[in-house]
Amino acid sequence: MNSHENIIETIELDPTSDRYRKCPYDGVEFMARHRSSKFCSGHCADEFHNRLKRERKLLPTQAISDAAIIESQIEEIAAIEPETPVDPLTKNVSVLDSIEIDPLNGTNIEGQFLVDKGLNFGAFSSRGMLHNINPDLNCHFVEIGEYRLYWVEPTIFLIAKNKTK
Repeated sequence: MNSHENIIETIELDPTSDRYRKCPYDGVEFMARHRSSKFCSGHCADEFHNRLKRERKLLPTQAISDAAIIESQIEEIAAIEPETPVDPLTKNVSVLDSIEIDPLNGTNIEGQFLVDKGLNFGAFSSRGMLHNINPDLNCHFVEIGEYRLYWVEPTIFLIAKNKTK
């Protein structure tokens, strides 16, 4: 008999009760012994929170994976619609020039929007290390002409004009 069966057998399920719950980890329906209970067992609570920690650690990796997907989409578009060869960096600058950027705070933009505009994430002038976060994360910004791109969320970029140029 596992801990789930123990909970289910000792308290009859009543979906109208304020103690009726559905475990966010494994979906088991149960009656909470305490009003603050969210999980059907300590094991499920631990596994749920451990999974969240693992997912948070994967976000930078997931972001890199998302960039690879975006880059492959650009390559597919280029293969379907051949055009006069244009320097990718020059094209990136023209794409960013076409976007209205807040001169003081920069502008958050969806990565897919940039892909749709034709931005090539592999073409940049330079990159620099971000020093205001944990150095173990090895995070960088990229410069494209007079613009800096910061990856702030898995699908969101902060674009700012580089004030030193």
